[in-house]
Amino acid sequence: MERARRSVSVADIVCHGLFLSLLALNVVRTLRHAMWRDELQIFQLGRASGSLADLFHHLRYEAHGSLWDVMVWLVTRASADPASMQVMQAVLAAAIWIVIYRWSPFSRVEKLLLLAGYFLFFEYFVMNRSYTLAALLGFGFVAIRQHAPERTVVAWLLLGLLANLVMHATIWSIALAIVFVLEQRRRDTAFYAGGAIYLVCLAFGIWTMIPAADYAPWGSDIQFSWQRLYHAVANPVGALAPVDPNRIGVLLLFLAGWADSVPSFWNPTAVIWVVSVAQANLDHPLRLALVFAAPALLCWLIVRRPLRLTEFALTYAGIVAFATLWNFPGTAHHHGILFLALIATAWLARAYYGSDGWSVWTLRFVLIISTVGGVLSLASETRPFSQGRNASRWLVENKLADAFLIGSRDAQVSSVAGYLGRPVYYLECECNGTFIIWNGARQSPLSTEQFQARLSRRSNLPRGGPRS
Repeated sequence: MERARRSVSVADIVCHGLFLSLLALNVVRTLRHAMWRDELQIFQLGRASGSLADLFHHLRYEAHGSLWDVMVWLVTRASADPASMQVMQAVLAAAIWIVIYRWSPFSRVEKLLLLAGYFLFFEYFVMNRSYTLAALLGFGFVAIRQHAPERTVVAWLLLGLLANLVMHATIWSIALAIVFVLEQRRRDTAFYAGGAIYLVCLAFGIWTMIPAADYAPWGSDIQFSWQRLYHAVANPVGALAPVDPNRIGVLLLFLAGWADSVPSFWNPTAVIWVVSVAQANLDHPLRLALVFAAPALLCWLIVRRPLRLTEFALTYAGIVAFATLWNFPGTAHHHGILFLALIATAWLARAYYGSDGWSVWTLRFVLIISTVGGVLSLASETRPFSQGRNASRWLVENKLADAFLIGSRDAQVSSVAGYLGRPVYYLECECNGTFIIWNGARQSPLSTEQFQARLSRRSNLPRGGPRS
């Protein structure tokens, strides 16, 4: 008996040590991460907003919920340094890890695999985006459901906040809310009051996502087509297989010293490989249908309960419908919401009903694939994620930080403006700015002739003048 206690104690120490080591590693990665356009866009937007009214006015061209933006805006009231947002990001991401490690019903091995997976190890930890809050609020909700089911108002509030991030998180929030209503047997005054709070938060979240009339990038052509549905297959594959098999080969060559290029680590997905190998396309609709059905089958093998499967299926169907109708297949950070939904479903199934061999090994199979993507993300430490920070430092070192700067393309140059904390003249809108206003006045990309004409107008040079 004493030997058994000692072995368990040693195992606990090893797991705790590994958890703390990985957590410390990722905090360092986050703080040294060179942020890119999408991360700095929100920080610059918050820094340029003198009030919450200004902030919501600017959000008309962002087409997403406001919770993350408000939190970043509050950070900018205390500091104009973008690194302050990274500190907040590290705290939120660490909170996710603690919630999972301390309160999830998974085994220690499963917890470590989950935390080392691509989404929680890189995309929702190192990157400064609202998706981190989605993971924290979603897992916070299922933790409340498991450990404090009587706190229904808190549970509803978490779902309401989850609905104020991005549309994918809003869809997940609605799915969780529907099953919450179906599952909750004790419906007292607190439950209905919490439900009312959720509906108000949901309505507010959807309202803030409605873009301005001249919002340009997406959503102007809402319709169904089979081609769009085919492109939406990126969502389930990207969520469950955040690994590009071709990148593994490049990594092995790089580690062996047979290749000089650092392997790509961001936005990994096996969708091209899966579609090619399975020939899952519009010419083979049955095979394409099987690829779409695979996540639901995996979920059933893990949870084995109709209500839990319904919870995941509602999220899955909603995200695929959104991707199809709005022609927005998304990238890894969007796809990860579906992965979070699967984990949350598995969490409650394990907490309520336990597990058997099929359930355990199906879940571990999904986690191992994600962990491969997480390990590959360590390649991010071999090169800057964005050159915006280096460019801004060069300008400062060469005493050019206050010089008149012209930039194109604006979406790439805006990260330099973010680190310098000052406007740049963007040729795409022919205007001074820091963050990008995604409206019809902005034209991108510019042709060579347009670039030369706009540069000449701003520089007061003849059209055929000096070229850089």
